[in-house]
Amino acid sequence: MFENARTGLPHARLVARYHRNPVGLEALCARAAFAADTGVRRWLVRNPQLPASLFRRLWSARRLMELHKVGNDRDVPESTRRAAREVLRQRFASGPAEEKVELILNTEGRALAALIGLPVDGKTASLLCGRTYRSPMLIQNIARWSAAPPALIAHLLKQEAVRRQPQLRMLLARHPNAPADAKRGGA
Repeated sequence: MFENARTGLPHARLVARYHRNPVGLEALCARAAFAADTGVRRWLVRNPQLPASLFRRLWSARRLMELHKVGNDRDVPESTRRAAREVLRQRFASGPAEEKVELILNTEGRALAALIGLPVDGKTASLLCGRTYRSPMLIQNIARWSAAPPALIAHLLKQEAVRRQPQLRMLLARHPNAPADAKRGGA
């Protein structure tokens, strides 16, 4: 089928959606124009026959936010969501600081549950510390993230939203990376 000169994106999208053999999906993605199409990608991740190796090859360079969306999409089979979460963890460990901050802020910290144990670099920490925080949900999710840098915990303790809500202050003070004076109750 792919040797036919008239085969186009509508055909590729149908193959991505309905084909029931991983070999056929590999053949589909061998053509760069098909693999780069948004519609083909959308149907590929929903196809239960998508091999994890093909997913990694196609999605390993995508933005962290896109990987997070695939990993949490209920229309995507569990095997593909698992592969998306693995790729997200790998990319978060080595990705650009701006993407890490975008992921944390746009998900209000919900993505941090999938990133347990992954620390952030100094640039990411400084970008996070350079912001004002008003969302209690974001502050709670950062406080529950065991790898939150000490500078970020100290920065959050100074925020107006934390000073007004004792439960947020207490949650941050219990964090293992909280400053000593916060743990003693001096925050």
